[in-house]
Amino acid sequence: MNNKFEYENFEVEDQSLENNNEQQQLKNEFFSYNYCLKYIPIKTAAYILLLLSIIELILAFIFHHKIGVFIGIFCLAIGYIELYQLKQQQLQIQNINSIQGDKKTFLSGPLVQKKITRLFFISGSIFIVLLLMIRIFCLKDAFSQKHFPDKCDDKPNCVMVSDKNQFRNQQLYPLILDASVQQIQDFTKDYFSKKPGTWIVNVSEYKQQNDENIKNNKNKNDNLSNQYTYIFAKFVTSFWGFINDIGILINCENDQVYIQAISQSVIGYDDFGVNYDIINDFFINIEENEFEKMQC
Repeated sequence: MNNKFEYENFEVEDQSLENNNEQQQLKNEFFSYNYCLKYIPIKTAAYILLLLSIIELILAFIFHHKIGVFIGIFCLAIGYIELYQLKQQQLQIQNINSIQGDKKTFLSGPLVQKKITRLFFISGSIFIVLLLMIRIFCLKDAFSQKHFPDKCDDKPNCVMVSDKNQFRNQQLYPLILDASVQQIQDFTKDYFSKKPGTWIVNVSEYKQQNDENIKNNKNKNDNLSNQYTYIFAKFVTSFWGFINDIGILINCENDQVYIQAISQSVIGYDDFGVNYDIINDFFINIEENEFEKMQC
């Protein structure tokens, strides 16, 4: 009788030891998922990701970057899922004895899901940090928002179509049209307002002959008359969200409208032909449009 009792007692102790070992194993399994890259607590990383996602959403809306908006929403969701899984993990560890009989299902379920979520978490975090770095560097302007620049920087990230200081313009030259400055101005504003990924930042109009701005700019652009418009716009590339600044100078010369243009990348050494395409597309559209013939 005593032997039987000791045997049963031994079985209970052995089972208890086995349960404790399994419990510790499960805790160790979960513990390895409590850190991002083995050093950063995942809870801290998730809150940082949520903050960065909100910042990215705001900047993506400002910069008209659709992919940035999608990435911001995606990372918000991933950050929330990580926090939710962390909370569920803590509850499961507290009640771990209740799932000992189904340990295999337990490990192949939540942990596999966490591995997949963690993969998206790390990928999204890296991508959103890269996007935010691009946003920060693109906050500056490539050239003035109020005056047409004299020339391009000596780098293949700029195209200038002007009566002087032409740069990487290939077959493009300033346009001369029989129309009014107002007509061309309205067309240009409408064109860049409707073009995907492009928006108007500033429109400077100078019409008075004694305008101090005109006097200042005549020293830089001899072809300017006493009536001209300078339009400054921005274009964002579809995937990475790089910014290109666009300047359109519209002035009246010899009763005709004279149009010059510049497009330059805010950051980067090479534009891979983007700036040329921006100006070329604008010139093609403006030439195809029928304007009422009149003196400017």
